Amino acid sequence: MVRGISSLVLMLAVVGCSSDKPVPALPVGAEDLAVRKGMVFSQMPHYEELPVYKAAAYAGSGEAANALATFYMKADKSGQLQFYWTLVAAENGDPVGQYNAGMSYMDPTQDRYAPGRARFWLEKAASQGDKLAKDRLSEALRK
Repeated sequence: MVRGISSLVLMLAVVGCSSDKPVPALPVGAEDLAVRKGMVFSQMPHYEELPVYKAAAYAGSGEAANALATFYMKADKSGQLQFYWTLVAAENGDPVGQYNAGMSYMDPTQDRYAPGRARFWLEKAASQGDKLAKDRLSEALRK
């Protein structure tokens, strides 16, 4: 059963990409890594698992994109890759990714400071029931 699900998800990772986007290359053995993971991407990946997580994120997994953002938070000191994968998670409809994207845009010390975008992503997360986003929005309304 798990092998069938993982094959389907990996197939969608390749087929589900539109023709205007590059098709993510899956490494040899990617299916085995996905089966070992049980297609649950909630943990931070190991380096050798990055291609599988990336394929899943490009196929629409917000959970995989969040895991990649966490990985790059530790591995890339510039913060650019972390922010990239946070946006992928947000665009994939993941409320945690949406909250994190909103918070990234809220920091006035960052070049990406954009209160309108922050509000947009926080409202998306709050509409999905994210309590932290709801709290942050109600706090902003009180100011």
